[in-house]
Amino acid sequence: MKRIYLHTICTLILTMLAIQTMAFSENDAKNIAKSFYSNLNKMMDIINLERCQTDETISLQNSITNLCSDNDICMPNEIGLFNQDFTNQSFVPLLPYITQMTNCAIKQKVAFDVTIDKVEALEEAKAFKKEDSKNFYEVYVTKKVKFGSLAKQYHDIVRIHSLTSKIVSIENELGGGQGESIFAIRSRAAKMYSQKRYYEAYNEYLKAFDLNPKDGDTNYRLALMTYFKQGCKDKYRSSERKKKILFYLENAEKYADWKTKDNAKNFHYYLTNGGV
Repeated sequence: MKRIYLHTICTLILTMLAIQTMAFSENDAKNIAKSFYSNLNKMMDIINLERCQTDETISLQNSITNLCSDNDICMPNEIGLFNQDFTNQSFVPLLPYITQMTNCAIKQKVAFDVTIDKVEALEEAKAFKKEDSKNFYEVYVTKKVKFGSLAKQYHDIVRIHSLTSKIVSIENELGGGQGESIFAIRSRAAKMYSQKRYYEAYNEYLKAFDLNPKDGDTNYRLALMTYFKQGCKDKYRSSERKKKILFYLENAEKYADWKTKDNAKNFHYYLTNGGV
């Protein structure tokens, strides 16, 4: 009887999760991303005007954090454009990011001009993680950040988990308006990897590396593929291969978001203790 009862409960839970996944749409993902940037922009507008935090800006900050899976999700470091102390960091946790943006907005006008380009299912999860990719959406965003007379354009990718309706990560690379986005290359590489087209995938990741040698995710994936000899079996001698792996891992430790950075550090420790 107990076994039947547990089976029924499990079936109900799985059914509810399936319904929730089906109910979540690309439009929902788009609206969550729009709300995130809209609230951030509103907050900056008020601070630009009042030159201080207000009850309304605190409410908007709470709305922003409520859209995210936790307060430690890492934000791309646009603050380095405004604050010299942050120029060596690739990513900043969400709450320090908001605090620093607030400090910037008190001094000069800060604004975000955002366009949602497209929404699609996350393909990368299939290639390197065990999560079911259908539970994730990627929202591609073109974002112009203005600080006084300065303005720079970025291409954000906002990842959203459909079961929680929360943003799980945001990343970007400076957009120059020419050539192919690093994220398009990485997405294509991940798809090739999932299809076991390792040589093609490896070459695509090398293209991404050439575009931005400081992209932490690209460096980490190149380290993994080089270690497992996927797509580069005859490319390096044994000693050269180990140097390449360590080189990519060291870059990942410097430039990746904190979760990938931890993975890179653990992998590095494994390699330097006889793992290769």
